Amino acid sequence: MLKLIRPVKPVGFQDLADVETNKIEQQLVNSPDKLEFNDGFWGKYKHHFMTAQSRKCGYCEMPLSDYGDVEHYRPKSVVDDIDSEGSEREALMNVSGRKFKKSCKYGYWWLAYDWDNYLLSCKLCNQPWKRALFPIQGGRIGNDNDDSEYPHKSPQRGAIETPLLLNPYDVRDLSEHIKFNSVGLIEPFENSEFGKETIRTCGLDRLSLFQARGRVAKVVNNIIDRFSRVDDLEQATFLGQIILDMGDKNSAFAGMVRLIFHTKSEGCSWESLEHFVASNAPVTSSE
Repeated sequence: MLKLIRPVKPVGFQDLADVETNKIEQQLVNSPDKLEFNDGFWGKYKHHFMTAQSRKCGYCEMPLSDYGDVEHYRPKSVVDDIDSEGSEREALMNVSGRKFKKSCKYGYWWLAYDWDNYLLSCKLCNQPWKRALFPIQGGRIGNDNDDSEYPHKSPQRGAIETPLLLNPYDVRDLSEHIKFNSVGLIEPFENSEFGKETIRTCGLDRLSLFQARGRVAKVVNNIIDRFSRVDDLEQATFLGQIILDMGDKNSAFAGMVRLIFHTKSEGCSWESLEHFVASNAPVTSSE
């Protein structure tokens, strides 16, 4: 995962979004059993997120081989829980045994047309893995209605909660929650609850991802080791530039590259590396 800058909301978007949100509010009054959304709405703005994310999934950073999905970070229709973790079937990349159970009757319906609730996701992260999951700190409030098939109360507009799913557009410091080892294995940093639930929700430890990340992780680890040992300034600048290129937002698994650099350089910032390559200034810690 790479920290991203959200694209600017297009002119006219909010007026159209308000119209659609008002329709959902009317449904809640007139026919609340099942909410119907305008599923063609957010797809019209997909290209904004495709550009902002360099045609990569916001969760796993895999290059998109198709047009991808506009993912609702907070699910719009319902909220589910995981009933069975499941796993990726070897050599097939589809998921076996992953099952979901109902949690909330309604999701975050008022955010269905909210620009700040969108990101671009690959179909694998969005559909068989995340779906309508949205873990929050402390869990959800139980449903007072014993006859309901939904064990938890639905999210409430204006309620304060702390999401455990990391959002690449909002997270301040990924290095506090996620780490990668020398072969591309992803783990929570210092048992971070946010890192753990993000990996679990989106299946970021699935085999196909681990295999795809592995070569990049091995190469960048080797280059960082050489960079840290070299005494020649010209050679250090050359190696630093290679690291920067591998961590460029357009490169494969740039977020992983930056996190590996942060770990192996004992907390040195990415900005410090950029400054070093540009001016040969010392690489310093971000602490």
